Amino acid sequence: MTKLSQWLASPDKSYSQGLELYHRVKRNTSKDAFFNQGVGSRPGSLHFNLLLQELKNAHRILLAVREPEEKPPQPQKPITAKP
Repeated sequence: MTKLSQWLASPDKSYSQGLELYHRVKRNTSKDAFFNQGVGSRPGSLHFNLLLQELKNAHRILLAVREPEEKPPQPQKPITAKP
């Protein structure tokens, strides 16, 4: 996941690197043909923008799944003596 984070943060993203990352994190194969047609796409092109969106979504999901959920401590009831 660190490679994905680095790619997303990099100002010099390349489509080929993004495509490689996509193939590692994809959930299904329905968009493979579309993304494979865009080899050599530049930032701002349809293929590049949709690939970027897919990778952002995958990154968001991976962060939610892998990081433990921190819950705030539950308030405790005071101990009272029963009559």
